[in-house]
Amino acid sequence: MFKTAQEAIDYIERQIHKSPLAAYQKILKQHQIPTDTLKFIHVTGTNGKGSTVNYLRSLLNQAGYKVGTFTSPYLISYHDRICIDKLPISDEELLTIVNEHYEWIISEGLSKFEIDVLIMLVYFASQQVDYAIVEVGIGGRYDKTNVISSCLSLITNIGYDHIPSLGNNLEEIAFQKAGIIKENTAVITTVTQPDCLAVIKKEAELKQAQMMICQPPLVNAYPICFEYRNMSLHLKQTALYQVENVCLALEALFYLKISLTPQQIETAILETSWPGRFEKITYQGHSIYIDGAHNIDGIMALQKTIDAFKQKEVIIIFSALKDKDYEKMIAELEKHYTVYLTVFADERKVDLTDLKGHCHVFASFEEALSRALLTKEMIVVTGSLHFISDVRRKLLK
Repeated sequence: MFKTAQEAIDYIERQIHKSPLAAYQKILKQHQIPTDTLKFIHVTGTNGKGSTVNYLRSLLNQAGYKVGTFTSPYLISYHDRICIDKLPISDEELLTIVNEHYEWIISEGLSKFEIDVLIMLVYFASQQVDYAIVEVGIGGRYDKTNVISSCLSLITNIGYDHIPSLGNNLEEIAFQKAGIIKENTAVITTVTQPDCLAVIKKEAELKQAQMMICQPPLVNAYPICFEYRNMSLHLKQTALYQVENVCLALEALFYLKISLTPQQIETAILETSWPGRFEKITYQGHSIYIDGAHNIDGIMALQKTIDAFKQKEVIIIFSALKDKDYEKMIAELEKHYTVYLTVFADERKVDLTDLKGHCHVFASFEEALSRALLTKEMIVVTGSLHFISDVRRKLLK
């Protein structure tokens, strides 16, 4: 038994052994963990999952519903992954759940993410949430969140990430994402590639699920104002790519037949914020933007947002994990901006020796930031979500 929540978290984060999805499903069933008693909404995609979860949570809250959300990775604290109505699970609640199932968590040798999913399932069931919005960890088909029996699936987009574990082309990746679709339910997507849509359609037909395609308007300038479903909407200071996530969340709301007035919808959207998604932080009198664009599609989307600011000079501070296509991301950024490359404390990080041949390489984020602050240029920090989480903590201190 663990004495404190931190002791439990330390144990959880050390567990790296993974079992197949079928084995995990069997374990949960054996220990009577409910996976089908709540209204689950499952969210996958390459980018925009967390933002879509958060916008939909806000809309459902505005309608008076109690909403659980499960997202990853966390940016501020471990508890952020499991929230109800935006409030993270408490130390006491987390410790109680882990200790309640302590013996078989240990004997079954559950992995970190398997324990996270277990805590989420037990917590949301005990709190009797009206809706539980669950973001996948990786992919979907074989992801441990796919134990849930969802009433609706959302697929944000399809791009290159987690290769080759999800596949070597977009159709293979789409096949993994489409694996969250459940029998006789529905799937809504903002995916645009015809080949990927064909893969999703095939899966939907196999599951006899209704498929809907969300087509957000193209917005490429500030202020962010747009028309959707006969509503005039606008977003506060945020990234242009959030228009897609807002529209997908709205389509989910309409599918669930939940009625809100245009004013309520606008209120819910405007009060939604998602840390690390083109988040503005004021530091020593400078505006610094942080964004978790951790793959090439994310970089391209971020680029559109930066360009909409029409700044002549921009400094990007970038760091990535070694298993990402970081050279391709760096090459794209260097076409348009001054790029400061650095490293951070993570066992999967890119090493300084991997960055030879680039003009601006710094041993730490602090060194890179100090140099950038000497200029009057726009500063954007991006790359690994783990990197921007670390940066965010440092800037907010």
